[in-house]
Amino acid sequence: HAIDVVLGKRMYAAVSVEYALKPTYRTDRVEPAIRRTLGVNYGKVTREEDPSGLFSLRRRHFGGREYASTIEGTVQNVEGVLWARTVAFTSLSDLDDPEAIALPTTTALYPFVSCDGGHILSLYDKHLLLSAVKEEGS
Repeated sequence: HAIDVVLGKRMYAAVSVEYALKPTYRTDRVEPAIRRTLGVNYGKVTREEDPSGLFSLRRRHFGGREYASTIEGTVQNVEGVLWARTVAFTSLSDLDDPEAIALPTTTALYPFVSCDGGHILSLYDKHLLLSAVKEEGS
């Protein structure tokens, strides 16, 4: 019996999140925690990645999808975040070098992003845009 091995690849996504800080918290302390919780990768070898975040390889599966609402909830659960809103979420490309993938010029917010059975969704650090916004009334 012939075996056909197909190389799995990462399908990179772009995410933009607005969030409000709780009083006394600072963005330089909260944003690294948001990146860790979302499981961004930095183009390093897989064994050097944090395996615990939402987009980490250990938590993904081939052909899986992710929801904008899950991203919001994940960010909102980070200590120091009052609320979060996903303002853009779209798939990008499966190029081997995520640094070469340009962010889209227009922002699209899809309720979910999925990929086929040969891909795993991944979030490269530079494809995540975080914006701290002022809480209304403060």
